[in-house]
Amino acid sequence: MTTPPHDAMRTPPDRPFTVVAPAPDAARAAGKPDDDDAPPGSGVRVRITRTRPDVTVVTLAGDLDIATADVAATALADTVIAGAGGWIVLDLNHVSVLSAHGLAVILASRDHARHHGGTVVLVVDQAAPASRTLRFLHPANAPATYPTLTTALTALTGPEPE
Repeated sequence: MTTPPHDAMRTPPDRPFTVVAPAPDAARAAGKPDDDDAPPGSGVRVRITRTRPDVTVVTLAGDLDIATADVAATALADTVIAGAGGWIVLDLNHVSVLSAHGLAVILASRDHARHHGGTVVLVVDQAAPASRTLRFLHPANAPATYPTLTTALTALTGPEPE
């Protein structure tokens, strides 16, 4: 299991880092690709990019399930601590499987961010596989959700100057 370095949040916006959870042995042996739209069974990839001092984008790709929840939880907890008081934008559009364990990680991260004065918002299009699992959340308990990363960042930071 790979975890992000403690100084990972000091990475400049143009140098994001990626945490990769190993795929299960069967998926690894089958040569599953390491791209953002990897098929189920390919593990999870976590890409963390600080876009502004108060906004951090965490992009998850692959499976967020019982096998990978610890990796995602660690990366998100470290992100919350490093960006205390800021926005954590959690992009789920490339998650192929979001299980109950993954949903628990998301909700725990939201609660952890609140405890540290921050806010977690989600990016997930209605057509994305993760959106099916998120429908189980009561609207009062669900983090704010945007269909695209651009929409989320514009809502949080305002439009780019022309």
